[in-house]
Amino acid sequence: MRYAAELGVRVSDQGINAFFETENRCDIVFDATSAACHIEHAQIFDALGLLAIDMTPSQIGECCVPALGLDEVLENKNISMISCGGQASIPVAQVLAKAIPGLTRVAVKSTVSSHPLVRVLWLIWTSIITTLKQD
Repeated sequence: MRYAAELGVRVSDQGINAFFETENRCDIVFDATSAACHIEHAQIFDALGLLAIDMTPSQIGECCVPALGLDEVLENKNISMISCGGQASIPVAQVLAKAIPGLTRVAVKSTVSSHPLVRVLWLIWTSIITTLKQD
């Protein structure tokens, strides 16, 4: 945060509450917190008239893979970016489907490095599984 502030970028350590301060207002918010937090955040962003790009697995917003079409989701104020694996593999699957006649199925395998991010990823996947079980 210090480095960003030195570059002249407005920063805050107030989390979601920072958006209630007029000087912190913006037009677009990328919410990369968690699915549980985005449920609350989505209501706040909507009340403030902000476009929310949901980077969590909350499944609240309109699902979007920009490489496949962004126009139809831009009329929504909450856009769900699905998963990073989906963002990477779906456009490739689309190209393959166009290039290979009769292609009906594509299998995708994603791996993640076992790094200190493992705990964070475990929390994210737990959130995804919980969300999917509710459907």
